[in-house]
Amino acid sequence: MKEALIAKRYADAFMAWVKPTMGRDAAVADFKNLSRVIFDNPDFFEFLAHPGFTAAEKDSMVDRALETGFSGELRLFLKLLVAKRRIDILPWILDYVRENYAHGAAVTAVLKSSYPLDLDIMADVKTKLEKKFHKTFTMYTELDPNLKGGHQIMIGHTMIDGSIRRRLTDLREKLKTCGVDADGN
Repeated sequence: MKEALIAKRYADAFMAWVKPTMGRDAAVADFKNLSRVIFDNPDFFEFLAHPGFTAAEKDSMVDRALETGFSGELRLFLKLLVAKRRIDILPWILDYVRENYAHGAAVTAVLKSSYPLDLDIMADVKTKLEKKFHKTFTMYTELDPNLKGGHQIMIGHTMIDGSIRRRLTDLREKLKTCGVDADGN
């Protein structure tokens, strides 16, 4: 989980840095192309991650391998990851960019409820999410009677669980730590 947090910070910083110059779409295209290069040539990533080569050798390889079809910003970013000895989180960065930037400005969120929701409530939830996360959301709803009440929101790999089922599970675990079993004995 530590790698995911570090990857998020690097990816968000890169995207903020290139936003005024090359824009989000071009940066995402660079990352997609880099993913393709790494998938087609796994030796390239292994070379960058290998401790037996100097940073200068790795920088030279980045320049040669990504000379055409890639931005100078991406090459500088890879060199930074090499210099900071963070190249190992590159796959995490590629996944994060794909999940959080590749689908345009809107992020998909799924609101699960045990009962049908009023449109005003859904709009209110969307507004609160956008304010909290500083992103635009496309909301979808699902009915899930197993929640027993309350709501669950899925945003990518993040779950906000306010369901009764979750609260009952948490209460059961607390009771077990106090020496009381779930049946009240």
